[in-house]
Order: sequence, then C-alpha cells, then structure tokens
Amino acid sequence: MEHSRRIDRAIDVLEHEALRRADLYALTEMDEQGVSQIARWLGLNYAYYPSVIYPATGRYYGPAILSPWPIERSWKVVIAGDLNSYGIGLLDRA
Repeated sequence: MEHSRRIDRAIDVLEHEALRRADLYALTEMDEQGVSQIARWLGLNYAYYPSVIYPATGRYYGPAILSPWPIERSWKVVIAGDLNSYGIGLLDRA
C-alpha cells in the first residue's frame, strides 16, 4: 500500500478466499485512517505506529499489523533515524 492509497482495492485483495483465513496481515506505507478503515471493514484488530513523515504532504506513514486475534500489547522500537527521516522501524507484538 503506497501512502494508504486505494484502500478499497486493498480490502478487495484481503477479502480474497486465499487470504481470508490468515492469522496475520502486514501492511506498509499506511496512515492511521487507512489502517483503521481496513481493520473496521474486515473486522480485524490492528497495531499501527508511524515511522516517517512524508515531506510532500506532512502526513505520517508506517507499518501495520492486522489480525483476527486480539493484540494485547504492541509498541514501536526505533532502530535508526526519526520521524523526519527514512529510518528503520520495527513493530513488535509480545
């Protein structure tokens, strides 16, 4: 997902029978609104943390994990950089 574009298309893909029973979905270049919309439509739980601010728009983007299973704890581990650079981030679920 590039910059949370085509949310409707992402939902169509994730609803495909071959993917529908997955325990975990990983999305990249997402914003909070896009992740929330996909999770709500598909009835999934999610963890999302922004990892970069896109200079052209000033919007926050980052990775997201979606799952039909409860996500009891989640946190962001910053490995390098900050929100104003293209550093590396990691989503971890205990």
